[in-house]
Amino acid sequence: MDPWWYTLLKALIPRGYYKNTTFSLQVNRHMRVYLSRSLDRNNVITANSSVTKHSRAARTEYAQAEIA
Repeated sequence: MDPWWYTLLKALIPRGYYKNTTFSLQVNRHMRVYLSRSLDRNNVITANSSVTKHSRAARTEYAQAEIA
């Protein structure tokens, strides 16, 4: 009798997975696209959150220059 983990993997892995290299290449390509999209989204979020904002002092000086 096979161990439980082998039976589980056997049910999850498609038949001929290790013989069919094109299947694994297709899966890898789709995973790369999916991962790169999520990485791009994370990079945009990080870039937006790290944008420097003007300090309060700079705005105050600008406002005082406008008044004078």
